[in-house]
Amino acid sequence: MTTLKKLAVQEMFLDYVISHQVPVALITKNGVHMKGFIIATDPYTVTLQIQSKQSLLYKAAISTIIPSKPVPLHFGNNPA
Repeated sequence: MTTLKKLAVQEMFLDYVISHQVPVALITKNGVHMKGFIIATDPYTVTLQIQSKQSLLYKAAISTIIPSKPVPLHFGNNPA
């Protein structure tokens, strides 16, 4: 899989959970579990809203993002 396609999947996933306000569980590489809403992202960071507080996390520190519902990922007319 090319780097461009990997970025496309990441961007589609993050755009969907932000635009549809899907709650996520996020696990960092050192095992910290966090639950909230991803409210913003850039090439290097993710901002997670947990109740009334925001946390800025480096993408390199994130191990797993688990959405509370399935996220549809489509490439052109073919479902992924």
